[in-house]
Amino acid sequence: MKIFLYELKKITIKQYALFIFLLVILVRLFSLPDTLKQDYGFYSDLEKDRYLEMIEAVSGKLTEENEAIIIGYKEDLLAAQAEEKRLRSEYDSKKITFEEFLEQLEPYNEILDNENIIDRIFEQYNYVVTDRENRAILPVSNVPIIESSSVDFLFLLCVVFCCAFAVMNEYTSKTNIILKTTPKGQSKTMAVKITILLSLIAITSVALSLIDLVSLSAQLAPQYWGYGIRSVEQYNNSHVEISIGMMFVTVQLLKLLGFLFFGILAMITARLTKNYVASVFPFIAFPIVVDYLAERDSQGYFLPTGLLKGYGYFFGDVADVFSVGDPVVYFHAVPVWVLTALIIFAVLFIILGALALIWSDRNRLGRKGQISLEDKKSS
Repeated sequence: MKIFLYELKKITIKQYALFIFLLVILVRLFSLPDTLKQDYGFYSDLEKDRYLEMIEAVSGKLTEENEAIIIGYKEDLLAAQAEEKRLRSEYDSKKITFEEFLEQLEPYNEILDNENIIDRIFEQYNYVVTDRENRAILPVSNVPIIESSSVDFLFLLCVVFCCAFAVMNEYTSKTNIILKTTPKGQSKTMAVKITILLSLIAITSVALSLIDLVSLSAQLAPQYWGYGIRSVEQYNNSHVEISIGMMFVTVQLLKLLGFLFFGILAMITARLTKNYVASVFPFIAFPIVVDYLAERDSQGYFLPTGLLKGYGYFFGDVADVFSVGDPVVYFHAVPVWVLTALIIFAVLFIILGALALIWSDRNRLGRKGQISLEDKKSS
């Protein structure tokens, strides 16, 4: 317990790990307001509220009942538009006065005022009706928070720096020499160090996930999280059968696994090289290069860096619909076996890497080389 408390204070306070991890959380919190904005494509709150009221009546799985309501909306709108066109033609030809035009158009004003709303609902219907078994009507077609495949480089920098620094500090401060003189001193210290660092990474990752959860709640109400991910247009070709909520949880776990992986990797590199640059720079530069070169391709998801992105594993084939001629597929679906293999590899690497770090720091002096209190007294 004394070793744990000492290392906890040293890592979190003296080495500033606690403040660095808190900084990452604060930065995410400061960016939170930008992710809470969801206007649903309408300029006025009145129109947005009316849209939510109307679409809630038909949201969810497409049934004969809500399909009839949506088609009824569209038919009423088309009828109102046709009547408006007829009345405007009669007014232009002087067959009716302006007052008569307004009077006869009055019964259709409400449906005409909802034209944008009905068109938006019908767009959602057209998307769902082509695959009604796997899709559901949602109030939005895109949910930015679950469509972003970028890496949190600030958190990654925090992870590799704190992990590498904690290991390097033992050598720069010559603490490792003192620990060699105590039975299992180095191995116990390394085990405690790994436990504290991985715990800090996990706690920070959970905190960031909770912030993302708030963003998801603002962009898509929780009552829609139980529907399949194909209900969101970004996942229209997904080959994975999973709900929106479960995918969010899975992705957060994948990201956590990725950050733990890079934490252990940074510690191992620091243990071998005893160099700050070699222990930090490659693990920031490599994901950046991969993210840049494979920005619109699935190749980056075949590497452990893909775990830091997460959502791309659930994308299907994504085509460039704006290309001339046939759509060009620029993102190919990542096979499930690839994700499974990466998870197994990352878990084994974290476990074996931690054990290797502990084993490499075992006391090699033996009983004859240890300095005991009795030896000191006799001398």
